[in-house]
Amino acid sequence: MCQCCVSWYLLAAAARLQTDGTPLQFAVAVTVDEIVWRADSKRALAATLGREDLGFVDMESTAIARVCAERNLPFLIVRSITDLLNEDLPLDFNKYRDGDGRVNSSRVARAALLKPKALGGLLELRRRSELCAGRMAELVLRLTPMIIGIEELRNGKG
Repeated sequence: MCQCCVSWYLLAAAARLQTDGTPLQFAVAVTVDEIVWRADSKRALAATLGREDLGFVDMESTAIARVCAERNLPFLIVRSITDLLNEDLPLDFNKYRDGDGRVNSSRVARAALLKPKALGGLLELRRRSELCAGRMAELVLRLTPMIIGIEELRNGKG
């Protein structure tokens, strides 16, 4: 099965989940090298999209897509959104990143102690992150059998 067909089947599998009631949206990845934590910055990025485009901001999807394309591997990027367009994150997490770009939770905790008003927002972000993780796990469980079926077709076993 050609690479284009496999990619089509991946999209079709995701669309099938969407029709089953799973809240999915197909969107444009806007990849940046820093955490976009302010609502005005998010809106500025949104303004770069087409009028009818739905987008999401992340830091990895384009790199993953590039590597998959170079290796001729099918891919489907799935994201759960924790923070909305018109809201600031409780802290500028860029200030608390390690040399490898990961957010250091100890540094965030110290910052929260110095800025107690951020605690409520951090707890809400944690709640949303846990909700997103659960939904992502559910999606993976539902999508995996479909992907296995695609792989069997690709290898001529289906």
